[in-house]
Amino acid sequence: EVSSDAKDLISREGHDPAYGARPLKRAIQRMVQDPLALKLLEAEIGEGTVVTVVPSETSGGLDFRLESRDESEDREPEDGGR
Repeated sequence: EVSSDAKDLISREGHDPAYGARPLKRAIQRMVQDPLALKLLEAEIGEGTVVTVVPSETSGGLDFRLESRDESEDREPEDGGR
């Protein structure tokens, strides 16, 4: 799951009207895909883990909140279920 605020941050980081979608693709890879791949390789994310991507309160980048599937089924969706 990617929060709306995280999407906004990624789109701001990847926005460059002169180059089209290329900078956005790089921002997604740098900010989301690469860190998630490392967490998978380091076994921080196991089977049934739900990852929520949110803006970091300290680094200006993104944080990844990890929850087991059982915990995530009990919580309400952050975006009203959309």
